[in-house]
Amino acid sequence: MVLGRERKIRLLGVPLHDIPEDDFEPFILNLARSPELKRAVVLDFKGFMRERRRLKKDGGVLADADLVMTTSKVIARAASRLYGADSVRVYPFSLAVNIMGILEKRGLSVYLLGGSSPDIMKVFSNVKASFPGLKIVGRYKGLFDRSEEASVLTGIRKAGPSFLLAGSGIRKGDAWLKESATGLGGGLALWLPDAFEVMCGRKKPADEAAWLKKSGFSWSAVFLPWNWFKAFRYLHFWNLAAAEKRRNKKNSR
Repeated sequence: MVLGRERKIRLLGVPLHDIPEDDFEPFILNLARSPELKRAVVLDFKGFMRERRRLKKDGGVLADADLVMTTSKVIARAASRLYGADSVRVYPFSLAVNIMGILEKRGLSVYLLGGSSPDIMKVFSNVKASFPGLKIVGRYKGLFDRSEEASVLTGIRKAGPSFLLAGSGIRKGDAWLKESATGLGGGLALWLPDAFEVMCGRKKPADEAAWLKKSGFSWSAVFLPWNWFKAFRYLHFWNLAAAEKRRNKKNSR
């Protein structure tokens, strides 16, 4: 469903959503109010390349995903150069905060899933204090056994949250959300362990403006042998991107 200027591009075959800031709220509300589960996926560079391979086999976690964004500046730069997409990159903590802020304004709800028992209590307390108008309809630790899984799914489905925020400790992460989709009910589901770590106090939030500008490249890292493989991966990516750019140019003639 197209609500505004948002669009979906495909970079090296991987879908990415380009959603301008002004259109982000209606897009999220559309997903959160869905009677069927809508999945959001946030990929770093390594995850992007891994899911690119899986798309060709079984679809991976991106099969039927309703929102796909990235944390990688390299991916975002390529998306901008090839397709003029300028809104595909997100800072995980800010993404979680923005979504909960949108839902709070509409009196909607969240279910928190992840971490240890002390961690989930800290996340619960912090969310409750930061978003007093957001209904927290349930919480459960992420380190649950397989024998507990059916009860966890039932609890989430009965709670009927608009937003399921999953964090650290979830077995298989995004893949678990995909496999459990039919048992979770409706609304928006997102596995965001980095944001969860910040909300439970295990990590300090970064300055978003500085984070967005950071390239991730350091000259000192060049002299570390274990980083050379990363350089080859980035070179391989840009070779693929250049080939796609040539194909696009050829097809546009």
